Amino acid sequence: MGSKLKEVIKYFFLMFITFSSFSALATNEIYHIGCDIDYKPFSWYEDGECKGIEVDILKNIAREENISFVLVPLNFGEIMSKLIEKEIDGAIAGINLTEERKHFFDFSVGYYESGLSLIIREDEIVRRLDSLYGKRAVVKKGSTGALFVEDHLDVLGSKILYVTSSSEIFDAIRNHKADYTIDDYPVVNYQITNGIQKGVKIAIKSIAGSPKHGFTVLKGTHKELIRLFDEGLYKIKDNGIYDLILKKYQ
Repeated sequence: MGSKLKEVIKYFFLMFITFSSFSALATNEIYHIGCDIDYKPFSWYEDGECKGIEVDILKNIAREENISFVLVPLNFGEIMSKLIEKEIDGAIAGINLTEERKHFFDFSVGYYESGLSLIIREDEIVRRLDSLYGKRAVVKKGSTGALFVEDHLDVLGSKILYVTSSSEIFDAIRNHKADYTIDDYPVVNYQITNGIQKGVKIAIKSIAGSPKHGFTVLKGTHKELIRLFDEGLYKIKDNGIYDLILKKYQ
């Protein structure tokens, strides 16, 4: 039996244990956790359930730390607003750790290293950000890409179209309602490579460091949940489950 096949079997065996364990969890509180409905491969909603890298990470951490939770599928804008309004307890939704967000939210340690890229129509050519001056940007409101565009309007001089999902971003670019977006490289690369999004391309792979995704709660709330998430993340990295989750989505 090949080593890769053994790893896959081990992964699904442990995932079976994870799902079987949820009914016996011992914690008193059931946390409501927001997940993004349109953020492949990290999180998406399909066939009545949330799926993806982040969902698998959360489920395995919950198994390790006896955390009871219910996933709440939302678009990105709804996740951020419901965190602020205390309608959900936490979120695992590709939320990058930024200094600006730390004024409003508390984060776990980073569970995935991301990075921002420039995406344009596949028939266009852009090699420098300053050549975008006066072009139309489309971004998810509240996302790291949106914050980047808003913080660099002196260079970009862009009109900004705000949407709520990744699909709307790419539709706007394909249909000439916008000229470009700034978005997370791992997500865009996965969706283009796997044929989920067509008619667009990555023009500049890395434009702003490598921010990390973090499990997120409203500032000053659920400190114990953050502690448990951090401890569980360490455990699944140490026992190899984290690496198996990433390999599953390659």
